[in-house]
Amino acid sequence: NCIPEEPLQPVRGGHFLQHGIGRIDMVENRLVGMKSHGVYKTPGDTIMAAAVRELESLTLDREIMQWKDILALKYTKLVYVGRWFDPLQQSMDAFMEKVTETTTGSVTLKLYKGSVNIASRKSPYILYGEDISSFENGKIYNQAKTLRDSSGCMVSPHECGQCWTRVYKI
Repeated sequence: NCIPEEPLQPVRGGHFLQHGIGRIDMVENRLVGMKSHGVYKTPGDTIMAAAVRELESLTLDREIMQWKDILALKYTKLVYVGRWFDPLQQSMDAFMEKVTETTTGSVTLKLYKGSVNIASRKSPYILYGEDISSFENGKIYNQAKTLRDSSGCMVSPHECGQCWTRVYKI
C-alpha cells in the first residue's frame, strides 16, 4: 500500500526531467503486430517504483520477490490487452495484496543526473535481523550447521522462516 500518511505536496517535475529521471526511449511491440517508437516521461512513477522496490527488499523474501516479478510481467500484458476483469488478473491481485501487506515503511531518496539512489530506509516489518544473518560466532546463524548436499553445495533450511516468525509473531 503506497498511500502516504499525509497529503503529498505538489511537485514540479521539470527538474527531474532535466536530468532524465523517468525518461524512457524505446521501440515496442504493439498489440496489432507492428513495432512503434515511443518516448515516455514518467519521473513520478520511476521515483515511486524505486522506493517501493526498496521497501520490498526489506520486507519480502527472495522467493516471493521472484514470483512477484514473474507475475508482474503477465499482469501487465493482461492489462495491456484489456483483460482487466479476467479471473487470472483477479487472482494475481489477491496474491499481490497478500504478499505486500507488510510492505510499509519509509524511504529517503537522492535524485541526481538521471539516477535515483537510496539514502535511507526503514520498516516495522523488516526481515533482516543481524542476530540471524550475522556470520559472527555466537549468533543464531551457525555456518557449521548449514546443510550440504552430496556435491558439497549449501542447501538452505530456509532460515528466513525465522524472520517471518519474528515479524508476524507466529
